[in-house]
Amino acid sequence: MTSNWFQSTNARIAGAFAMALLLQVVGTLLIPGYSAPFAIRALLVIASLLAVASIGQTLVVILGGIDLSIPFVIGFANVVAAQLYGQGWNFALVCGLVGVLAIAIGALNGLISRGLNIHPLIVTLGIGMVVQGAVLLWTGGFPSGSAPQAVSSFVSIGGSVGPLPVPLLVPSLVMLTALIVLVLARTPYGRRLYAVGSNPEAAPLALIDPLRMWIVTYA
Repeated sequence: MTSNWFQSTNARIAGAFAMALLLQVVGTLLIPGYSAPFAIRALLVIASLLAVASIGQTLVVILGGIDLSIPFVIGFANVVAAQLYGQGWNFALVCGLVGVLAIAIGALNGLISRGLNIHPLIVTLGIGMVVQGAVLLWTGGFPSGSAPQAVSSFVSIGGSVGPLPVPLLVPSLVMLTALIVLVLARTPYGRRLYAVGSNPEAAPLALIDPLRMWIVTYA
């Protein structure tokens, strides 16, 4: 019974939290100010931004793939959004355009990886490099622009949400994580995702289109 628990998912999750707590204690003992309130808020902001990317990577890994284009697409979105907003574009229009382009890049990753049966590591790295090159050509290597005050406040280390001394980014991440867990556990998409990831050859027999799942998940 005990042996089975140590091999369970709950044990791995508990181990990850225990390791994070241990590292926090070690850092506190060795580095002055490591656990100061400002430092913890900064750590939460950085971890939240990484967690958003990790959620997308998690879905892709469950599917049986991997996405190395994520950092390139994030950089692309940041540069393009700041550049267009700095040129006077409406921020809602900028968000819509950047979102559509990012979704199209992800969908292309899934289409090529599954449709042409090329390993996603190669496909996503290649497309990521193309995206980076396109941004460099567009900006000439000197990106400019700015972000609206709302975005700065959303991720500001000094921000707060009611009585919580953290920026809105942190509770937003918690809600996003809860939503993804719910989708994976309670929706047809979640069941199809696990089915394709565990046995892509048998998935079509259950009327699941693997190509469609790859495109949707990467998007």
